[in-house]
Amino acid sequence: MGLMLPFFPVYLAALNMNAMTIGFMVGLLSAARMLAPPLFGHFLDQRKHAAAGVLSLAACLAAIAFLPLNHAVPWLPLFALLVLLFSMLWAGMLPAADGLTLVIAEQQGSDYSRIRAWGSLGFIASSMLAGFWLKESTMHYFPWIIAFLMFLLAISSSAFRPSMSFAPIADKPDRPILKKPWSQALRRLMLGGLLMQCSHGAYYGFFSLYLIELGFSNQTIGILWVVGVVAEIVLMAYGGKWLQKLPLSVCLRACFLLAALRWLGIGMVEDYWLLFVFQLLHAASFAAFHIASVTGIARIAPASQQVSTQGWFAAMGFGLGGMLGIVLAGWVVNIMHIQMAFLLSSLIALAGVYLYRK
Repeated sequence: MGLMLPFFPVYLAALNMNAMTIGFMVGLLSAARMLAPPLFGHFLDQRKHAAAGVLSLAACLAAIAFLPLNHAVPWLPLFALLVLLFSMLWAGMLPAADGLTLVIAEQQGSDYSRIRAWGSLGFIASSMLAGFWLKESTMHYFPWIIAFLMFLLAISSSAFRPSMSFAPIADKPDRPILKKPWSQALRRLMLGGLLMQCSHGAYYGFFSLYLIELGFSNQTIGILWVVGVVAEIVLMAYGGKWLQKLPLSVCLRACFLLAALRWLGIGMVEDYWLLFVFQLLHAASFAAFHIASVTGIARIAPASQQVSTQGWFAAMGFGLGGMLGIVLAGWVVNIMHIQMAFLLSSLIALAGVYLYRK
């Protein structure tokens, strides 16, 4: 994640792809998230003890798909097919691993948000190292690095024991689980996830390129991405339990409002320190929203459909919402400017505020 989100668009730009092609290729990552998470989720809901094998195999195949990208550049359809295959495997793993973390945390009395923070620490390490090492002369190593990390992920995933399964989360008297499938609250969460990820389109697709246009170095780009993740870690480590005590609609409305402020600010300023401040709002637009949504779904969805429902949430948000956001941002960048894409992102986030107006 720490390599793909900040530097995949930069890698594509180093291959001399234009803004629309970059938007399309990055959009494939999101398109895969519309299909893969529900498929993985339904599979694991029926085979709750297959997590270790499924995650390890998916990581190995993803590495094999990404490794030959440099050689596929002359054949754009083949390049896109390899990116899509990698994205399907990677996207299927994410909500499955996230859901497994949530279930294990509930079973063992741990705090999901504090466990999740370790993923953010990994994001920081890879972003910082890549920012200092990846330059124009070394960018061709990008697929090799991603493949290497996916192989390491396959090895680490094999450590999951069969007892670490997607068993239903136990009911708690102070947090009743709603048994009705696809209730109004669940549908609103799905739509909220779509809007929030759609608002991130300009950020995930073009933030690094925007910083390059402003004259910032790759090291500075890595630092600014890391700033957001540090804010995310602090909130997950110290504010996760507090967030879960707030009314869900209040928490999500605040997240959308702060996201709108963040995108508007990034699109309007060029000063490093102001961008630094707006990056701190990643704690709201991603971390707080993610914690509130994932834990909310865990208590709304039927116990027998935990993984598939988390998969559908990922499909609606990171999948459909992310794809629409990146494609829209690419279209705006192609006919106007990156700053206008961030203005559009701000307006989309305001639609989320309206969604949770009550």
